Amino acid sequence: MKQFTIGRARDVDIVINDTFVSRKHAILRISDKGLASIIDLNSKTGVYVNGRKITGEYFLKPNDVVRIGKTTLPWQSIVKNNLSTQYYSDEDAPRPLNVNLSNFRHPKEKFYSVIIYTISTVIYLNILSFIIFSFILSAKFGYEFLLLQIGHYLLIIGLIVFVSWLIWLYYKAIWFGNAIHVNSKQYPKIYNIVKQQSSKLGIKTPEIFIYNGNGVINAFAIKILSKKNILLLGELVDLMLERGKYDELAMVIGHELGHHYAGHTDFWLNLFKLPSKKIPFLGPAYSRACELTADRVGLIMVENLKAAQNALISTMIGSKVLSDNTNIKAFMMQEHEIPALMGFIHKIFSNYPRMTKRIIELQRFSI
Repeated sequence: MKQFTIGRARDVDIVINDTFVSRKHAILRISDKGLASIIDLNSKTGVYVNGRKITGEYFLKPNDVVRIGKTTLPWQSIVKNNLSTQYYSDEDAPRPLNVNLSNFRHPKEKFYSVIIYTISTVIYLNILSFIIFSFILSAKFGYEFLLLQIGHYLLIIGLIVFVSWLIWLYYKAIWFGNAIHVNSKQYPKIYNIVKQQSSKLGIKTPEIFIYNGNGVINAFAIKILSKKNILLLGELVDLMLERGKYDELAMVIGHELGHHYAGHTDFWLNLFKLPSKKIPFLGPAYSRACELTADRVGLIMVENLKAAQNALISTMIGSKVLSDNTNIKAFMMQEHEIPALMGFIHKIFSNYPRMTKRIIELQRFSI
């Protein structure tokens, strides 16, 4: 693999005399097969491909137009001049997909949401009827007893909010004291991924923390009252960045932002759905569907199917060596080897879809 640093400084490989270009603006990578990608080095003005600002590593197609500052980069010529063989065909290159946020929610989540909200509505209407009946009954015992009943229910609501606030303060103490708060001054490249994706989704940028997972590779979207948070475990970050896979990290971040965007972490919605989610098998089925929706949002954010699938696979196997060498098609075929009955039993008790299903669903969504 060859790589070229691009910028305004004299010591870079490709010098661009443009005041809107940073001293070290971007890196152009060319694989031995001629697969080209470009990476923004946290520049001030960004890197644009076909008029859209990129995040992480972006794999280029032959007709892509790359703009750095106010300069169009002749990257196709650079690729041809640095290869002894013909550069890659259009079929070889990962490409932006024709996916958007208009149909991001998975059909299974829509289906289970109708059931969840219907059952919860019936339950809460019955509770409301009981409360109204208790008010009417209380009124017969006098005005003061009625006020006592109202105060009782307001106290319960206030207690729920107060306890949630205490929980938020408790976790805030843990995260700020024992994790790294990611912001514009701390790991700015990761922060910019979150900020740009949040802007694309039209939501407020969550607080981001990196925490020691003690060997666990995972990430979490957490919302307490109105406070959105994303927790990235250090092992997951290392798995992605030691391989230079900012696009895979962007997929994971997009997945967690997807939970916030879809309302999966909303405190009051989850409180409303709580009775239904306690129903055996229904709650896990709804949770599995929500994961598929979040996967879709992650794919929309990175616009690169291979990067999205590799991100999920790498978190599954946890191997820096093997993650880049996994045959995705062969992995998807493993779904056919799962015993039907045992596969079904395992599924209905799990809150997460099995990984073969998640990879297949991403493939279907990209078509």
